[in-house]
Amino acid sequence: MKGFMRLAIISVLIVCSPRAFATPPGASQHFDCSDGGNTSCAAEDTGCVPDSVDHLKCSDGVGKAFARAIKAVIECHQKQAHAALKGSPTDDDLCEEHDPVKGRAARDKLDSDLAKQGALCVGTRALTLAAAEEETLFADKNKPDSLDAQNGSVYCDGSTEVDPGGDDAGTVDATAVDAANKLKCADTVGKELGKLLAATIKCHQRTARAFLAGKDFDEEACEEDDPVKGRATLQKYAAATDKLDQKGICTQPCLSRTNRDSLGKSALSQSDSMNQVMYPCPTTTTTTSTTTITTTTTSSTTTTLCPPTPCACAGGRPSVASVTTGLGSGTCGHLDADGNPNFFSLTCGGLYFGGAGVGMPLPVRVPDMAFALADVCCNGTSLAVHPRSAPIMAQCAERMRTAPAAPARSSNAPRRAVSSDRLSRSPTAVTAAVRPAFAW
Repeated sequence: MKGFMRLAIISVLIVCSPRAFATPPGASQHFDCSDGGNTSCAAEDTGCVPDSVDHLKCSDGVGKAFARAIKAVIECHQKQAHAALKGSPTDDDLCEEHDPVKGRAARDKLDSDLAKQGALCVGTRALTLAAAEEETLFADKNKPDSLDAQNGSVYCDGSTEVDPGGDDAGTVDATAVDAANKLKCADTVGKELGKLLAATIKCHQRTARAFLAGKDFDEEACEEDDPVKGRATLQKYAAATDKLDQKGICTQPCLSRTNRDSLGKSALSQSDSMNQVMYPCPTTTTTTSTTTITTTTTSSTTTTLCPPTPCACAGGRPSVASVTTGLGSGTCGHLDADGNPNFFSLTCGGLYFGGAGVGMPLPVRVPDMAFALADVCCNGTSLAVHPRSAPIMAQCAERMRTAPAAPARSSNAPRRAVSSDRLSRSPTAVTAAVRPAFAW
């Protein structure tokens, strides 16, 4: 009898174990549980769980390649800063971009590492998106998401440029009494930021591997806060920052403790945004249908949503417009200031908001494949855009009312796009690549 009771208790413990009810996002579902899964949701991570072991290996390989490349570029920037402090600034393109003799530049190695993933990446967009991300990271200092631009947040003291007239941002204080200590501080901050990015990518790899296997994984404890061991990625970065405080070598205001902490959080946010490059979501096909609605008045006059004006659109008179966002690259517009036109370029695929005091790194990435529908009326070569008609919206509302409840969306929900003709004057700008489609 005692043996039977012991067996029954063990059985209950096994059945009631949280692991037995693990339902993390599955293959092809978003890491944030926005379309499936209700445990271990990685609310801040973009991208989707790979749909096969080969695609998991492909994504892991892409992540490792970028981690190595970023570390190599940081080392190039350190050498460049040291040369500037000695009064002999140099261009670091041979170290960072392309070495025609040895082929050992950071970007050369990245291209080689990505090419090795070719066979594993068949059927996924990982390499296509990786190529676009590479263009962003290796752009010049005029692109805020580039590594060259971010270098200016680390080597940020004094007035001696690390790359006079070149493509790298950053300055050092060559005249300060403690110039060597300031440079050592900046070197350490850059090195630790590289470690943080690499460690965060490893957390994403562990998350993807666990979710594909149907297992829970505490991504938050890996990246930000490990309450047991205190070994989360951001906690390790904070510990390294503590050591700099103890040494007292970071006397430049731009690398105060507050600013160093902010750099760590920005690097973590950038890694979370890059996750959709390494673990892309599957593509979907959007079909647009045409609906004609007529209303009849008491005088028996039939009218339509659009007036019977001539339409000069090629292919006939459109009635519905569909706009789908996509991952963009390059520059998608600019902001103008009084007396200073084109003073700030807007990177494609992102949301800009707020003013100079915004603490969040900008731009915020816009989700891929978000779409919107609107009725349109044609007048010559112009289109007037209207909200979807009431009967159509009523049908949508009825479907939503009878559909099963969906899990709450994360903060990565799609944001409203801003038309391209307003990018130069809008305080809030979305620079997503949009693919319009019209139905006849």
